[in-house]
Amino acid sequence: MRLTSALLLLATAIAPHAVAAERERANPAAVAALEKGDERAAYAAAAPQLDACLKAHPDDDTCVDLAGFVASLAVDVDPKVARARFATALALADRTVRPEGEDHARLAGSLAAVFVSEGRARDALPHAQRSARLWAAVLGATSQRAIDAAVFEASLYGLVGRASEAAARLRPLLAASIAAKAGPTVELALRRGLADALVAIGDTRGAEAAYRDALPLALAAKDAGAEQAILLDLAKLLAARGEAAAAAVLARRVAATARPGSTQAARAADLIASAPVAPEEAALRGLVDLIRREQGADSPALPLAEARLAIWLEEHGRRAETVDMMKRINAALADPATLPRVRNGIFWSFAGYHLRRGAHANAFAAFAAAHRAALLAFHETDPMLIEQEVGYGGAAMIARDNARARRLLKSAQARTLRRLATTPDFDDAAQAELRARAPLFRWLVRTDWHLAAAGK
Repeated sequence: MRLTSALLLLATAIAPHAVAAERERANPAAVAALEKGDERAAYAAAAPQLDACLKAHPDDDTCVDLAGFVASLAVDVDPKVARARFATALALADRTVRPEGEDHARLAGSLAAVFVSEGRARDALPHAQRSARLWAAVLGATSQRAIDAAVFEASLYGLVGRASEAAARLRPLLAASIAAKAGPTVELALRRGLADALVAIGDTRGAEAAYRDALPLALAAKDAGAEQAILLDLAKLLAARGEAAAAAVLARRVAATARPGSTQAARAADLIASAPVAPEEAALRGLVDLIRREQGADSPALPLAEARLAIWLEEHGRRAETVDMMKRINAALADPATLPRVRNGIFWSFAGYHLRRGAHANAFAAFAAAHRAALLAFHETDPMLIEQEVGYGGAAMIARDNARARRLLKSAQARTLRRLATTPDFDDAAQAELRARAPLFRWLVRTDWHLAAAGK
């Protein structure tokens, strides 16, 4: 069974045990159609069965579950028919099922959701209120089903011009749920509902706090859909408040994980496009997006591109935006399968970043890791390896670690001489390379001088 209305799914849906029972009782044609995903054919087969049931059992509750089942199938056939079917099923339950309870709660909520899908929130509200009240009575006020129904009810207050009542409805439920330790998914639903209610009454600061409180609950529940929805709702709130850059930060977190072409991806793209971006950041993000688009999220080049972007963001005081990237970068560094060239590039980028900050211990740790990877990634006389040994040695000179500097510069010198020895004639290219290596030889003399002066 597929219910196309998201509100219908949120509010009530047909109870799983009821669906299972009615599938068992449904005629073979309806079962076969459902297995093929053809709700229209299933409805056409099940509706006559319901009529026969109602004719045979007009005064008892035998047909209530079947009536709800047929109504749910009608959602994908004709919403107006579905509304009439749910209304009939609810009236049947009211007449035949005593005491009032779960059947009534389920059908009232479904009827309310169909009304909402037709844009008739005022007609939906009393049914939503009834559903929430009954679920609370049957399962407890802080049960997941009761809370979902209460959040659905609260959402309707905003649609009928009574937004302040939504917050008043949800705040005591949130407090009660926390006190009862009802669980993270219950609290998540309430905080999201409360945030939406606060947005409706213009309390953007309160709404922002509620969204931010909801986010770790979604992460803990590993509910990617809820996480993306919260991030986008919060980003929309910030953008409306004129904080476009902060909104884009959140939207980029969604863009990195949302399915391409999805509604979430489109919403994130709109928020990102509206934010000002520095040319350097735009270039780095463009490279990341190009790799992800053309090579996929598993591309070995992606962690290196993200490392360069993360460094730029860090240097501009935007560490919060690097959290997800750093998780992926660290995972790549911890993976033995990551290519040495990629590992080298990441560590080399971070070594430069730490050196610029004056964090020499961190810089040398990164330089050492980059050097180990470079020895695996490049030929022994590759200009890249020579450049990196010279750079690493220069950094050691800055830190007055002349012994380390000399070892690295001597290695770079030897590689340079071996490289020049392969040139048949001392041609223009060889002379240009030697001139480019001039700092290497000057620095080597300088380190020798300092070491001699220190008596080493």
